[in-house]
Amino acid sequence: MDRRTFLTTTATGMAIAATGTAHASTASVVEIAEPLPLRPDARMLRAGLSVAFTAAYFADIAQRFGNVVAQLSGGRLGLEFANHQISAGEPSDAGRADIWFCRADELSVVDGAFSYFSGLPMDYGLSAEWHDAWLGAAGGQLFWDELGAEHGLKPLSIGHTGASPGAWTTTDWVAPRDITSTRAAASGLAAAVLRRAGAEVTALPPSAQVSALATGEISFAEPGLPKVAAIAAGFGAGNSARHLRTGIASSGSVLACCVRTGIWTELDGAEQTILTSAAAVIARETAAETAAHQALVAPHLGRSRNIAQAMMAEDVRRALNGAATGIVAELAARSAATRHLHDAYFGFRTAATGLPDPLSAAAGIA
Repeated sequence: MDRRTFLTTTATGMAIAATGTAHASTASVVEIAEPLPLRPDARMLRAGLSVAFTAAYFADIAQRFGNVVAQLSGGRLGLEFANHQISAGEPSDAGRADIWFCRADELSVVDGAFSYFSGLPMDYGLSAEWHDAWLGAAGGQLFWDELGAEHGLKPLSIGHTGASPGAWTTTDWVAPRDITSTRAAASGLAAAVLRRAGAEVTALPPSAQVSALATGEISFAEPGLPKVAAIAAGFGAGNSARHLRTGIASSGSVLACCVRTGIWTELDGAEQTILTSAAAVIARETAAETAAHQALVAPHLGRSRNIAQAMMAEDVRRALNGAATGIVAELAARSAATRHLHDAYFGFRTAATGLPDPLSAAAGIA
């Protein structure tokens, strides 16, 4: 795809077209460029999409990753996508794929320590830029590789949702007690924080959350999609939620490509380099698109759908942050290895941002 046409990429084009106010030239949808034709003897990897990655925006990212792999390999390595979704946190399920794509927070189901690499909730996350630095320059990828190996996977970052992708609500929270009367849809540690704060949490894919909000089945949804992609998926339209608040995963989440360890070790050095290079290409494209869409497209879409965007009420934010603090403390206390990981993450975070470790005496937490 010609990257100069970012305003007509799949997710954005759908969202702009849905407003009915854009010019035809900007409302069109550009198809994903066809990959380089594969050689007859090409090695094919079975590829799967997690529940979150069945959303059109994320599925497009996975498809483009496959295209880049084919191009970089000269048609000698390709991805064959399955026609069913997998559960990223279930090894037996993910085992049906050689390589799969997920929001990294989905891996916390199998081991909560994965949250240090996907993005911690509330005040304890890192911006997309600092998270990339944590993984690439401060040892984070080495820790991630070690944890992944324990669970049979090699993780690669292929992007980030960007800061505060947001939570959609049909009723606003003005006090902490409002949380306890809420039925919410969320995943990863965001779901754990909501449960700790008293909400009833259900697991629904983003594709089902819009209708669940419209029917009243839920009143709060955190789909983990960037704002423009969420609007393209139907959030903020019709009877679905028009309140957009800062979500639990306020710093966003890493997007991941996971390769089964057995497959990764079978690949030769050149093939491994092709996959890591493709991940870097897609991560750069995704970061650029997210920033451009947020600055140039999101304000227009918000106005056209009369979406009320605001921070959460301070008392509500403090209650949720308190729940997040308890969860992070429990996570760090699980084992010596997890505490070492915690200290490495927050050591970098403090050096980079000046913010304290929530478990340190300086933070006022025992």
